[in-house]
Amino acid sequence: MSAPMPNPTVHRYTWECAPAPPLPGHPSEDLAGRLVTVLGGLDETADRVSAELAAAGARLWRLGDPGVPDAVVDLTLADPFDLADPTAWEKPLLRTLAVLRHCYDDWAAEPDCHRLGYLAVTYLGGTMGYGEPSGGLSDTVGYGEPSGGLGGPVVYQPLGGIWAGLAKTLHRELPTLNARIVDVAHPRQPDLPTLVARELYRWGLCEVGYHQGRRMTLVPRRRPTPPPATELGPDDIVLVCGGGVGLGYALATELAERYGCEVVVTGRRPPPAGDEDWLTLDEPGFTAYRHDRLRQAAADGSLRETRTHLARLSQRRDLHHNLRTAADRGLRIRYLPCDLTDQAAVDALLDDLSPRRPPVGSPQAELEGDPGVRLDAVVGGPGRRLAGVVYLAGVDRPARLPAKSDRDLLAGVAVKVTGLLRLLAGVRERDLDFLCAAGSLTGRLGGMTGELDYAAGNEALARLGLWAGQTASAGPSFRALTVCWPLWQDLSVSGNVDAALRYMSALDPAEGLDLWCRELVAGAGEVTFLGRLGQALRPVQAAQFLVEHELPGFDVACPRLFHLGEPLVFRPQERLSCRVRFDAAAVPALGDFLVGGRAALPASLLLENALRSAEWLVPEQGPPLVPDELRGVEVDLAGLVAQDGALILDREAEVTELDGRWAVSVIFRRPEDGSAVASMTVTTATGHGPAVPAGRGAPAAAASAGGREDGEPAAGPGSAVPAAGRGSAVAGGGREGGESVAGPGLEWRGLVIPGARWRDEGEGRVAEVAPCWPADLWVADLPPRHRLPVAAVEAVLGAVTGGRAGRLRIARLTCPAEAVPGSPDGVPGGVVVSRGGRGWRGVDPGDGRTVMELDVHEGPDGAGGSR
Repeated sequence: MSAPMPNPTVHRYTWECAPAPPLPGHPSEDLAGRLVTVLGGLDETADRVSAELAAAGARLWRLGDPGVPDAVVDLTLADPFDLADPTAWEKPLLRTLAVLRHCYDDWAAEPDCHRLGYLAVTYLGGTMGYGEPSGGLSDTVGYGEPSGGLGGPVVYQPLGGIWAGLAKTLHRELPTLNARIVDVAHPRQPDLPTLVARELYRWGLCEVGYHQGRRMTLVPRRRPTPPPATELGPDDIVLVCGGGVGLGYALATELAERYGCEVVVTGRRPPPAGDEDWLTLDEPGFTAYRHDRLRQAAADGSLRETRTHLARLSQRRDLHHNLRTAADRGLRIRYLPCDLTDQAAVDALLDDLSPRRPPVGSPQAELEGDPGVRLDAVVGGPGRRLAGVVYLAGVDRPARLPAKSDRDLLAGVAVKVTGLLRLLAGVRERDLDFLCAAGSLTGRLGGMTGELDYAAGNEALARLGLWAGQTASAGPSFRALTVCWPLWQDLSVSGNVDAALRYMSALDPAEGLDLWCRELVAGAGEVTFLGRLGQALRPVQAAQFLVEHELPGFDVACPRLFHLGEPLVFRPQERLSCRVRFDAAAVPALGDFLVGGRAALPASLLLENALRSAEWLVPEQGPPLVPDELRGVEVDLAGLVAQDGALILDREAEVTELDGRWAVSVIFRRPEDGSAVASMTVTTATGHGPAVPAGRGAPAAAASAGGREDGEPAAGPGSAVPAAGRGSAVAGGGREGGESVAGPGLEWRGLVIPGARWRDEGEGRVAEVAPCWPADLWVADLPPRHRLPVAAVEAVLGAVTGGRAGRLRIARLTCPAEAVPGSPDGVPGGVVVSRGGRGWRGVDPGDGRTVMELDVHEGPDGAGGSR
């Protein structure tokens, strides 16, 4: 096999169970008084959960009662999994949708980031389906139900993936909704009511499970493709269900070219005969034909039906063209019509391509045990074999829940789920090398606005694949594989490509097809390919996922995650209020700056936090904006003094306008009395620019500044990912030959943030400031880079205040995003700071780029003097 493609646009990840922070052994106090509804599941379980919640002080609500609940506990589909019943999920999902529709308007308008919750319970063994089989065909799960041939964690009901995908996408339409999926072994698990009561109103991780008494979650791990487990060649057949057009046809072509195998592609309808009037038209002619039909439909009120009909005609034209092209190129690609929702049709298709395994005890079955005899020869086959099946299906028609009917939403899920269930039933008695489902990251990470059904279907697809790979009693000899893709350039079914690119970068088709072929001969389980993270992450979602530093683009996403704090109020593109905590144990610089002899937060770190807060409110449409300028800064320096080793502030950020430009007003207040400590306006001086280099040779990782009673990461800087202490308050910093700046009220010790040596030069003053390492500012495994040149800013503030405490006033502070000092590998560089008139300027001594411009207000409060 050829070498992997250079300069990949995506990287391969698998997901693993890892310990999650344990919770206290009692319900959250915030549960008391909340209006909660319990739906789905077994009646006896629902009654037990309701009683547990009521005992914790919750008020129970049922559909039809007055008002709107604060939280929904959804016990989902609790019947044992039955491969022969592909519609078992529909009635429970309709019940879920009825409650969500009732809540929708109230929840969509709710700005409180803590009030709303949706908790879905799934039954995949407590490990989200990631348990390993331990063998044995007669294991039980301990509740009187057969395990399906699994030892270890048992996937009791893989269709719970529908609710998992739904839960992970709801926040797109309901921005302040906290979602959690709790995975357990069985709906009759004795401690299930207790677990639900503990999880509610302890928001944080989106997905947790309980296995053998341990709380677990899933984490991504970058892994190479394993060595090939099989070979494909001219004697092999690969069935690509849904492979007549688009991405499926591209894969079919790649397989036929690369391996010389025969590829059978399917579609629901027969191919065109070849003489249809709409088929013989050229592209301009078909465009005119389409416009004419749409005009007629507008007149007679049949637009929806006509659009659907024309879309089918367009697909059939593509199918005809693709099959002719394959034949002209000599590729062994054959089309067979098959309705994959019809079990009889699926069985007939498979019978045509692959013999069934002989009945146990038959002479053929005895021969099958001879490793030198092929199964197709045993049953009189033609000497060819069905090596594998690839399942592609999906329709993405984004629309918010109120605009999408139950019928359309069920259809969006069914197109993913039903066909795969029929295939799984059909291949149980056949020998394959692999069965691969083509999934999407909308299932694993949540979908875009309007994709509740698409995300639900894709996550169910992945869970079914895990079930298939772990089930031993059905006797499959194949590797079960689900490949979850980001957006494919030019080949995606996404209904809104521009919006999708805000979530993650797109995949180059040539690269994707190469990766896919490698997975088909080697991969198993759930495999995800991730591009660079986009800017579409929202504050409530940020706390729900372990955003690992291994993820592509994490270096860009980390700083705003790290500085987020605990979200309190959020309105997309309008307002974000958070509680931020700067703890001395996590912020060594908190003891490096003193006000009146007491430890205080350096003002530059507060300004950095303000810049990062504005990133959560940038417009979702148009070119990306990079907040890089602060205007009208006022800081009460005494208000930055830590109390009991920590500085806790409420940060209010609200979108406004400044000189006709987008801007964000930011105010920091004391939580105890609401008095203002600092205020400023954040805007963009450079419009939009490239990503800022990461700090000190590695991507940044968010850290925790303290902890909450629930064991989840603390609010304030670093709320996204738990921290690991570095064991040293200062690593590699120091004054670098600088001077300790002290005065009647302020002192910069220069132990963490390097000091400056000032010298007179002409009519101004000049200082060279050494680099300020992110690892010295924050105690974290991988600390976040900073946009502001921290040491240079502090050097100027020391100069303009003269060391006198008071109210700091800055007219303008600009840090061009494309001109941050440092080398291309992200190592921060030093800055030469100079003063001319009232303005201060910092330049990168390496290339002379301006990296900072700072203008101060002259005034009586000790902020406008010079030394």
